[in-house]
Amino acid sequence: MLGTESPVGPELNTVGARLSPEEIRESVIDPAAVTTEGFPPGIMPADFVDRMTIRELEMLVRFLAESEG
Repeated sequence: MLGTESPVGPELNTVGARLSPEEIRESVIDPAAVTTEGFPPGIMPADFVDRMTIRELEMLVRFLAESEG
């Protein structure tokens, strides 16, 4: 459950309703590709995806894609 709010980035509780799994994956792989209005770029480390396995990336994408609020 994603029950917390963050002043650092966009709401993740409903990210699955806003973005496709492909868009979520792209945002994790290249955080600078698209930034949410109102939030500064560069908050998520550019090497975040390098810190996980492909399986972990896909688990994260699937988890976020299923978050629709």
